[in-house]
Amino acid sequence: PDQKRFFVGFGGYLFKSNQVRRQIQKEAQGTKVLSISASRISQIDLYFPSLPEQQKIASFFTAVDQKLTALKKKKELLEQYKKGVMQKIFSQKLRFKDESGKPFPDWEEKKLGEVLIKNSRKNKNQEFILVQSVSNKYGFINQEEYFEDRRVASKDTSNYYVIEKGTFAYNPSRIDVGSLAYKVDDITSVISPLYISFKTKKDYLDDLFLLRWLSSEFFTNQMNKSFEGGVRNTLSYENLSKIIIKIPLLMEQHKIADFLSAIDKKIEEVQKQIEKKEQWKKGLLQQMFV
Repeated sequence: PDQKRFFVGFGGYLFKSNQVRRQIQKEAQGTKVLSISASRISQIDLYFPSLPEQQKIASFFTAVDQKLTALKKKKELLEQYKKGVMQKIFSQKLRFKDESGKPFPDWEEKKLGEVLIKNSRKNKNQEFILVQSVSNKYGFINQEEYFEDRRVASKDTSNYYVIEKGTFAYNPSRIDVGSLAYKVDDITSVISPLYISFKTKKDYLDDLFLLRWLSSEFFTNQMNKSFEGGVRNTLSYENLSKIIIKIPLLMEQHKIADFLSAIDKKIEEVQKQIEKKEQWKKGLLQQMFV
């Protein structure tokens, strides 16, 4: 481009605009993969302001991008901090104290089967109609959303498991990629019998403490040794039950869960800032390059 008329920094934002994208898509040729030649790109009409205004626009959007980069870095650092803190907590290098400032008792070693209750409640009379699945990213999710408007559940859900608030569930063939969920809302649903679900024994184990522990390397390392063979790694409830967990007193569990939840809240707040800033930038680009 003619640098006397066109500021390169401005061009990067111009080519991200809907104005140029629509023209490129219109001019693009091909079938499965859209392609466009340099000669056809040269035929696209571009409308842009004077060079000084281009420079101001580019500087403005560069500042927005720098803010986005800083927010993403902040989120990354918080996630690294959380990971490091979890390592220290579950290895007991970082301990909490009771209300009087005294150390809590030593942690007790248990098999998960001793502190979990397998969910065996079936939807016998098809009382509940909301069918959910366990997703890697969002936990429990309505099945039509998970499978993009396709109903894969059987019309007869009497063999499905009933999921109430405070229930865990996982896909035994995909737990190694994060297919595990915890029910936080009050809406009772049902899930396929392909999933395994359970609750905690409340006298021994805090739900949120367990949820954090299940995302730690202390669980992951044992899980990887507990898989059954086959095409996919599969963790049966029987093998899950044999996994060892070290459990502090309930009061210390509550403190740990609250502490980690506070970090999660900060991470979520930064993520919302990122999404809001990205949406704002997108809106500005659309308005500026009509």
